[in-house]
Amino acid sequence: MKFDPRTNAPILAIGLDDDSHGTPAALGRLLSYFTASAWRHWHIAPEDIGVEAIGHFAFFHDRFKDSLWPLALTWLRSGEIPAGSPGRLLTQATPMKEHQC
Repeated sequence: MKFDPRTNAPILAIGLDDDSHGTPAALGRLLSYFTASAWRHWHIAPEDIGVEAIGHFAFFHDRFKDSLWPLALTWLRSGEIPAGSPGRLLTQATPMKEHQC
């Protein structure tokens, strides 16, 4: 996979505690390619929303429309994580400035 280092769109990566594919390390590696973008890595555990499991693809299941979807929808509309959202900020980065010679 090739990433364009000029990509400068803001990014919200949502990691799930019980996702064996999207681990914090894996998402960290992915996000590290986007040096021109401001990004946030938000991490949610199942217990944050009172369930036993979420899993890799289940974020998009309609059983989470009231607990998880508002976080993504608000961020897509405003670029902000709504107060009281389940989970926590794991890491974040601001765009790196290009070196002037």
